[in-house]
Amino acid sequence: GLVTITLNGNTTSYKNTGLAANTKYYYRVRAKNGSTYSAFSNKVATITPYSIIYVNFNTTVANGPAPWNNLVASPMAPFTSANLKNQSNTSTTVKLKLEKVFNGEFTAGVSTGNNSGVAPDNVLKSDFWIDNGQLAQFRVTGLNKSHRYRFGFFGSSSANGWFKGDYTAS
Repeated sequence: GLVTITLNGNTTSYKNTGLAANTKYYYRVRAKNGSTYSAFSNKVATITPYSIIYVNFNTTVANGPAPWNNLVASPMAPFTSANLKNQSNTSTTVKLKLEKVFNGEFTAGVSTGNNSGVAPDNVLKSDFWIDNGQLAQFRVTGLNKSHRYRFGFFGSSSANGWFKGDYTAS
């Protein structure tokens, strides 16, 4: 059914929580000035994920909290992390295998000091790095062919870190 959400004036963002997994939701907005309403915006749709798997690319930096899958592995040698846990901290059949190695762990990521970033501080602090023109490769296995998947990656760098680059996932 239709749900109407009323927000305070000058609100610029909204996080809709408690949504059902693997469900399509539609959104549209309109403004109110006094007792006058604008026309509704165009409708946009989003589908909530069936499952989310968070991976922390760390070697020496302390682990991130659950439900993060902390690799705690050197990116300079092949490894496999099996039975990755999802957002509910439940084991899955998903495996992440490093097949072509990185140059090392990058530990100059941002630390907010209070875990207020897009991920917890210990996740933001660390990632794996490669040089320009170098190829590193992970293989993801154990996926269900009847599901659709979306993969997202991010890295962070504090002011004293090196942060220039273009990356491609295929």
